[in-house]
Parts: sequence; structure tokens; C-alpha cells
Amino acid sequence: MKRKILSIVLSLVFIFVLSLSILPINCFAQGETYINFENKTYNPGDEINVTVSVKGEAISVVTLEVTYNPEVLEYVSGGTGGGAGVAKIYVTHSVAEPVTLSSHKLVFKALKAGSSNIKVSGGMSDGVPPNLKDVTIAGASASLSVVDATLSSNANLRALSLINIKLTPSFSPDRTTYDVAVANSVTECRVSARAADANAKVEVTGTPKLQIGLNTRTVVVTAPDGTQKTYTINITRSETADEPTSSDEPTVSEDPFAATVEGAPYTIISDISTIQLFKGFTVKEKEFKGTTVTVAVDEAENYEIFYLKADGSEEFVPFTYDEETETFTKLAYITQGEFTYILADLPSELAVPENYYRSNTRINGFDVCCYSDSDSALSDFYYIYCYNDGKYSFYRYDSAENVLQRFPELKAFKQTDAPIDDEEIGFFDRFSSLTVNAKVIVISVTLLLVAAIVLIVLVVMKLFKRDNNIEDEIETFDFDSEPFESVSLNNFSFASETEDLDEDYDESEETDDLIGLEDDEQEEE
Repeated sequence: MKRKILSIVLSLVFIFVLSLSILPINCFAQGETYINFENKTYNPGDEINVTVSVKGEAISVVTLEVTYNPEVLEYVSGGTGGGAGVAKIYVTHSVAEPVTLSSHKLVFKALKAGSSNIKVSGGMSDGVPPNLKDVTIAGASASLSVVDATLSSNANLRALSLINIKLTPSFSPDRTTYDVAVANSVTECRVSARAADANAKVEVTGTPKLQIGLNTRTVVVTAPDGTQKTYTINITRSETADEPTSSDEPTVSEDPFAATVEGAPYTIISDISTIQLFKGFTVKEKEFKGTTVTVAVDEAENYEIFYLKADGSEEFVPFTYDEETETFTKLAYITQGEFTYILADLPSELAVPENYYRSNTRINGFDVCCYSDSDSALSDFYYIYCYNDGKYSFYRYDSAENVLQRFPELKAFKQTDAPIDDEEIGFFDRFSSLTVNAKVIVISVTLLLVAAIVLIVLVVMKLFKRDNNIEDEIETFDFDSEPFESVSLNNFSFASETEDLDEDYDESEETDDLIGLEDDEQEEE
């Protein structure tokens, strides 16, 4: 019985071994892949040819995926299609005539400055039946950069520090490697890094949690044109309690560019030279917590504005800083067109007329102290003291239409002075407060009125002069110098004309008499 069982087991083993020798064996291995570029650096708009090659013993089928950065590169052609960061390649070769090297060309277009990592993954069928093998692609990768000549290539750091840990050696923009030793009790290390170019991107990698032994943190700076620079920090945490592996004792250091506003973390922008400032403001350097930062100031230096960025945000927000309390306050302002109106508080020594009372409203997300008119018909309007382009003045805010407009009619006065009455405001004060169009209209109307008055005066003078000439002629005429009959008019004397008229009258009567006699004679006949 035992012999029978043993023979059956041996027979089964023999059959299994024989089947392995007959059936094809599918095993998985890693194929060799290569990625080739014409250049490592390109300009926006350039055509980029990427060649992906796969090497094997006898390749019959290739199935690949090539990933890239769609923000920097645009897929154009090659393979079986692409887009959204993935290009695909699927090629079949004859099993009867397999190849040892399968190369495929992909064409991309450089979109903008930046860098792109191109990585290959997938598989292939390699070998000749019955020894055909499925091979997994190893996943080769390579990087290329797109550089815009018009953009900055500055990829340096302006500042690098460790929170509560001393950086060894001291930071220098040209030094890219740092070695730091900390005690066993230090379990966390936060890195603060600021780029020299405000438009450069800074990426910190590695976990803040420190393991015993070597920990590596890296800071990658990407310049606006895509140029990159990497800073490496090697942090060694001691294995034994409270015994650092270096003789240098760690010292506590505060990040000078870190700020907390209303409980939220912010970062102070150390270089604001590329930020669009308010009209009338310029960049000025300032010493701040042992380092140098740039702030925006107006000509009279009424305002000193810091720009901060909230964690996770790319928006630069203006703040004012109180050195006594060491606190930041968000600047309240309204922007309309090219002008920016800073919402200010009326100085304590100034007051407004009695028909205005103090109130509050919300504008542009800010709670603003303002004034309202006692006339209920103007309840939609608020009067705000603003600073714009070097001058303080009152502006009227229309809450219904969200519009801010200059309001020179409202004038503040000192507390010791009497309020300014509207009737006491002079013509030139009112005129200077008008807009340019209103001033043109006023001047035009004034000129027309002056011209009309001058014309009327000339007409009156003309008429007056004519009447005077007539009176002068009448006064100079001598009525007693000759008899009235001998006075001549139009070269004829009144006397001669009278005699002529009498003669003409007599002749006409004689003629009529003769005509009458002739008529009588004819009737008699």
C-alpha cells in the first residue's frame, strides 16, 4: 500500500514538471527605457521633440504612458494621443520579426516659463513564443525647463531660518547645504524661507516632525523664468536625551517675517518692489526685527504700509503696523479706477457742522466710522474722511449704488472755531471745489454775460450819441436871421415855392375855363 501511494505521488510530480516544460512561462521583469531631448532649456513657443525608447530582447507590443506638466507643456502630436498631462503610446511589432529597440517621438509646445518632469510608465511584451514575457517599464524620468528671457532668473533665497533652532552655518544666498544638530527633546523643526524675487515660488519639502537621527528638509526656489535652485538642510536629532551631537548649543530664533493677525498666520513680504502700489506711494527700506524690509510710504509719510500674505494665499494685503503694541492692522480702503481712498478717522481736534452726526457703516468689508445727515431723505448717504493722493477731504458714499464721490460741501473745523456757515463760503472756495466740466461751464456763461453787457452798452452809447447830434443841430440853428418865407429847404425857399404854386394854380384855373367854354360851344352846335 505504501509503495502504491509513493508511486502515485511520484507520478503527479513528474506530470507537473513536464507541464511546466511544455506551457509558456509568463514572468515579469523591468524593461530599460530612455528619454531624450534636443535641449534641456527652451523658450515659450518652442517646439520640443521628446524621444521615448524601450529596449528589450524581442519586443512585440509596447504600451506606455508619458506624464508631463500641462501648465508648461502642450501636447501636439505623436503616440496615440495626449492631453491634460498624459500622452499615450501603443505600438505592435511583428512577432515573427520583433525588435530590440522601440523608439517613439512625441512633440510638445512650450507654453510658459517653468519646469516639467517627463516620466514614462507602462509595459511591453518581450521575447519569442513560447518564451514570450510581459515586461514592466521601469519608469524612467527626465526634466526640462522653459525659460522666458523677459522674466527674472533669480532663484536665490533672501532669508532662510529654522524656528527655535539655530541654522548652522549662518545663512548665505550662495550656500545651498546646511547641517544642524539638535537635542533629543527637539521633536519638530519648522522652516521659514523667503525668495529674493517676490515673484519666485518657494516650496519646502520634508516633514516638520523629527525622527531620531538624520532628517532632511529641502527648499526649492523657482524663479519667474523657470530657473530652479535647491537648498538642503540636514537636521540630526540626538539619540540620547538632552545631548546634542554637536558642541554648538541651539539658540531660539524668531522668524522676523512671520506675523499673526487676529489669530491667523501671515507672512510679511520683505520685497514689495514688484507690487502695484497706491497712487502717491513709493517703496522705502525699513529696519524691522533685525532685518531689512521694504514698505510703501506716501510723500508726507502719513502712512507706512506693510504687505502681508496669508498662509495658503497668493494675495498681497496692505497692513499698518503699531510699533508700540507690535500689532498689524488691515488697512481699510476703497479703490475706484486709478484712485485708492484710505478710510481715515477724523482727527480729535476737528469737528463737523451740527446737522451731521457720527455713525457707522460697512464698506468694502470694513467697519467704517462715518457721518450721516440729519435729513432723513439722505439716509442712504454716508460722509467719510478719506486720504487720497496726498490730501485729506470728505467724501460722500452712496450705499445704494456703492459709489464714492468727493464732497467739498462738508468742511471740518477746529473745535475752538465756529462752524463754517455755507453763506460764509466764498465764491472762489466754491469755484475751486467744482469739477473741470463745471468750471468750463461757469467760465463760458460768465464770458457770454460779459459779452452781452458790453454789446448792450455799445448800443446805448450809439443811440445816445445820435440823439446828442440832433439836439446840437437844433440848438445851433438861427431862426431869427431871416424871414420865415426866405428859409430854404432842399435848395428851395418857402417864398418862391409859394409863388410858383399860386401861378400854377391860376394857370390851371384858366385852362379849365377854356376847356369848359369849348365844351359849351360844341353842345350848342
